[in-house]
Amino acid sequence: MDTEAGVYLTPRNHIVELCHRVKAHWLSAGAGPEASDDTTAVREWTSIARRNAALPRCWRLGFLWPQDFAAAEALDRRLPILPEEFA
Repeated sequence: MDTEAGVYLTPRNHIVELCHRVKAHWLSAGAGPEASDDTTAVREWTSIARRNAALPRCWRLGFLWPQDFAAAEALDRRLPILPEEFA
Protein backbone atom coordinates (compact mmCIF):
# COMPACT_ATOMS: atom_id res chain seq x y z
CA MET A 1 0.00 0.00 0.00
CA ASP A 2 1.23 3.46 -0.85
CA THR A 3 0.16 6.38 1.30
CA GLU A 4 0.82 10.07 1.00
CA ALA A 5 0.15 13.10 3.14
CA GLY A 6 0.63 16.79 2.65
CA VAL A 7 1.74 18.90 5.59
CA TYR A 8 2.37 22.65 5.57
CA LEU A 9 5.09 23.59 8.05
CA THR A 10 6.75 26.96 8.37
CA PRO A 11 8.69 27.15 11.65
CA ARG A 12 12.21 25.84 10.93
CA ASN A 13 12.34 23.81 14.16
CA HIS A 14 9.17 21.92 13.09
CA ILE A 15 10.70 21.10 9.72
CA VAL A 16 13.98 19.90 11.24
CA GLU A 17 12.15 17.77 13.83
CA LEU A 18 9.86 16.21 11.22
CA CYS A 19 12.83 15.36 8.96
CA HIS A 20 14.63 13.77 11.89
CA ARG A 21 11.60 11.68 12.85
CA VAL A 22 10.95 10.53 9.26
CA LYS A 23 14.58 9.46 8.84
CA ALA A 24 14.54 7.68 12.20
CA HIS A 25 11.44 5.73 11.15
CA TRP A 26 12.47 4.71 7.63
CA LEU A 27 16.17 4.11 8.26
CA SER A 28 17.69 1.82 10.82
CA ALA A 29 20.44 2.91 13.19
CA GLY A 30 22.93 1.34 10.76
CA ALA A 31 22.49 4.05 8.14
CA GLY A 32 25.55 6.24 7.79
CA PRO A 33 25.71 10.04 7.99
CA GLU A 34 25.37 10.32 4.20
CA ALA A 35 21.72 9.21 4.59
CA SER A 36 21.02 12.42 6.52
CA ASP A 37 23.21 14.86 4.60
CA ASP A 38 21.11 16.99 2.24
CA THR A 39 23.70 16.68 -0.53
CA THR A 40 23.88 12.86 -0.47
CA ALA A 41 20.60 11.67 1.08
CA VAL A 42 18.67 10.98 -2.15
CA ARG A 43 21.52 8.94 -3.62
CA GLU A 44 22.02 7.05 -0.34
CA TRP A 45 18.31 6.29 0.21
CA THR A 46 18.08 5.04 -3.39
CA SER A 47 21.12 2.85 -2.84
CA ILE A 48 19.69 1.45 0.41
CA ALA A 49 16.32 0.71 -1.26
CA ARG A 50 17.96 -1.15 -4.14
CA ARG A 51 20.22 -3.07 -1.78
CA ASN A 52 17.21 -4.01 0.40
CA ALA A 53 15.41 -5.41 -2.65
CA ALA A 54 18.22 -7.93 -3.11
CA LEU A 55 18.50 -8.97 0.55
CA PRO A 56 16.52 -11.37 2.74
CA ARG A 57 14.14 -9.51 5.08
CA CYS A 58 16.31 -10.12 8.16
CA TRP A 59 19.31 -8.31 6.55
CA ARG A 60 17.52 -5.24 5.23
CA LEU A 61 18.40 -1.77 6.44
CA GLY A 62 15.26 -0.02 7.67
CA PHE A 63 12.06 0.04 5.61
CA LEU A 64 13.22 1.47 2.29
CA TRP A 65 12.17 -0.42 -0.84
CA PRO A 66 12.21 0.57 -4.53
CA GLN A 67 8.89 1.81 -5.91
CA ASP A 68 7.36 -0.59 -8.43
CA PHE A 69 5.74 1.91 -10.79
CA ALA A 70 4.53 -0.75 -13.24
CA ALA A 71 2.58 -2.54 -10.50
CA ALA A 72 1.08 0.73 -9.27
CA GLU A 73 0.01 1.72 -12.78
CA ALA A 74 -1.53 -1.71 -13.37
CA LEU A 75 -3.82 -1.11 -10.36
CA ASP A 76 -4.60 2.50 -11.34
CA ARG A 77 -8.33 3.28 -11.54
CA ARG A 78 -10.10 6.55 -12.21
CA LEU A 79 -12.62 7.54 -9.59
CA PRO A 80 -15.59 9.38 -11.09
CA ILE A 81 -15.97 11.56 -7.99
CA LEU A 82 -12.51 13.14 -8.42
CA PRO A 83 -11.91 16.13 -10.70
CA GLU A 84 -9.71 15.73 -13.81
CA GLU A 85 -6.79 17.49 -12.03
CA PHE A 86 -6.34 14.37 -9.86
CA ALA A 87 -5.94 12.07 -12.86
